[in-house]
Amino acid sequence: MTTSIWKKLVTAVRGGASEVGESIADANAIRILDQEIRDADNALVKARDGLITIKAKHKLSAQRLEEHATSIANWEGRAMQALNKGEEALAVECASKIAEIEALRDQEQELADQFGKQVSLLQEQVIKAESRIKSLKQQVEMAKARETVQRARVATATATGGASG
Repeated sequence: MTTSIWKKLVTAVRGGASEVGESIADANAIRILDQEIRDADNALVKARDGLITIKAKHKLSAQRLEEHATSIANWEGRAMQALNKGEEALAVECASKIAEIEALRDQEQELADQFGKQVSLLQEQVIKAESRIKSLKQQVEMAKARETVQRARVATATATGGASG
């Protein structure tokens, strides 16, 4: 009979040690996940700030493209008027100005395209970061739920062990 009690006591101690180990692991897991969430939140803030900056640059670039298009149309109109009046030298100057503005427009178009690509990439990064944060928060909730279940088991085992002993 005493060996049976002794076996139960050893089993209880081993179970308690296992529960303590699991509890420590869960507590550290929660701490680690909380830190990962903070890190991901910080990265998300930076990505959103970067996205706002790049979107603003993209918008300015698009506005400059519109300005170039308006300017080109204006100079083309002047060139046509000069040709209609027989002022070929003025028409050539207008054509030269048009070529200059078209070169600026082409450079601006490349810049706008690059900003557009960066906007797309940053939007993807923001979505991924939001998804990662959501996943990490779910993992924390699961770890906390496991911790609560573990505490309930310990409390139940303690109450049951105390009543039968």
